[in-house]
Amino acid sequence: MSPSPRKYPMAHADVIATAVARHIFPWRQFIVVPNVSWGLVSWEMDLAVLSESGVLYEVEIKTSKADLKADASKQKWKCQDFGRRIGQHYVALPAEKYHDMGPLVPATSGIITVPQFGKPALHRKAVANRSAEKVSDADRQQLMRLGCMRYWARQDACHAMLEALHGLALHCPLTAVPHVEPTT
Repeated sequence: MSPSPRKYPMAHADVIATAVARHIFPWRQFIVVPNVSWGLVSWEMDLAVLSESGVLYEVEIKTSKADLKADASKQKWKCQDFGRRIGQHYVALPAEKYHDMGPLVPATSGIITVPQFGKPALHRKAVANRSAEKVSDADRQQLMRLGCMRYWARQDACHAMLEALHGLALHCPLTAVPHVEPTT
């Protein structure tokens, strides 16, 4: 009997974010940065996506109906900056929860579903916000800077996890303790 394929915890937002960045907004065509909460906007974006034409998209990742309902009361919806900055807004959710959660997504937001196996699907394209301004060169650079920070923070986390799993110090400048000669 062969083992069944590994099931990933679909409630885990990182799995959904990676699927969206890989298949819906491919990172070779878009600048895609997870967890942007400062330096660009005054609220947290699960995924900030910048198109080649300079339009900023936001992808909210929702894993439960309660989380989606709570999102409706966030301050960002009342923030003038939201309407000025975001060209398209999407909600990404587990495919198996689409029928339960999809009707709760605002009509102007796009819907992306992510199955447990396979590629995500774009169920509804977001309504374009024609009043959104294109991102300035300074903001584009800031978003890329934030993306680099996320990358190196995850590298640090990976090294720390490997060290913890294997009980050894990796000889890596990011995590290794510098060698100090004993004094006599």
